[in-house]
Amino acid sequence: MWTILKFDNKKIDFLKKDFKEKLGNDYIIYSPKILVKKYQKNVVINKEISLLGDYLFCFHKNFRNPNIINQLKFTRGLKYFLT
Repeated sequence: MWTILKFDNKKIDFLKKDFKEKLGNDYIIYSPKILVKKYQKNVVINKEISLLGDYLFCFHKNFRNPNIINQLKFTRGLKYFLT
């Protein structure tokens, strides 16, 4: 089941690490991004911008169970699950 969660941009590595420990490797994180090229003082600057800001989609087969979501509510880097 897919769920939407809000995360802290500075702690995304902690979030992925804790999800790997608690859920295993069979979760999928989807965060669409766009590549923007700017010219600034005759130099090309490539910047990657997230389309959803500090939200991302996450899929795991056990997200249908509310107990799993309640256990994951307090992981580092996660602000909240979108209901």
